[in-house]
Amino acid sequence: MATLVGATTFVTTGAAQAVDPCNDICFYWGSNLSGSVRSYTRGEVRADFGGDTFTSIGDGQGERVKNNAASVYNDTSLTAEVCYNENYGSPCDLVSPYSWRNLNHTWNDNASFHWL
Repeated sequence: MATLVGATTFVTTGAAQAVDPCNDICFYWGSNLSGSVRSYTRGEVRADFGGDTFTSIGDGQGERVKNNAASVYNDTSLTAEVCYNENYGSPCDLVSPYSWRNLNHTWNDNASFHWL
């Protein structure tokens, strides 16, 4: 006789939410990892967020990432640098490996990011 074991699905909110939609780095529309998310892989950089939009369900979905990100989750061993100007121009915020933060210098005023 076969036994079927069901899977349990649960949803989390807040900082724990970063694990679900995130590849290597995620930009969040809201502070404290809230709202819609735009995810990028470790091999990607953006000299200009240009037409990138927040893609997941939540506040800010469909809005441009450029000048709209409030927090970032970095799930890599690299440091990410989020910059105010295109082409990585200052001022910038650093996001340490395996951490998240609310943006400070670039809160809702971000144009590019790259890995250090």
